Amino acid sequence: MKNPRIESELTAWFDKMLNRYSNLSFRFEYNAVRGVYWVSYDAPDEVLSSEDFCEAMVLFENDLDKQFGIEAPLFTEKDMWFEVSESAAIREKKAILITLEPQKTVYGFNSVSYDVNTYDCFTPLAA
Repeated sequence: MKNPRIESELTAWFDKMLNRYSNLSFRFEYNAVRGVYWVSYDAPDEVLSSEDFCEAMVLFENDLDKQFGIEAPLFTEKDMWFEVSESAAIREKKAILITLEPQKTVYGFNSVSYDVNTYDCFTPLAA
């Protein structure tokens, strides 16, 4: 059975981790067949292999196991052990960068256009 307390614990922790790490994504849903929440997380290898991230994951999973026992959520990295559905809830933070480079003169006026690759949504750009 869905448990609002578990969902609250998950989303609060996801938000905490999203503030610490860029390009991190969590997808989660309640699996009625198994009777537990499934959580899949993904990030760049440098995040997934960092000691701080791994320690935080293990501590959180252990805490949930103590609190909820057999109803504790199951975690997987990049859908390795199970696959959450397309309708799973998503919490993510994607860092995007913009590369600005003057390109060419257009219609005889000196005009500057920019090559937009990516943009960091969380860092204000200088004017």
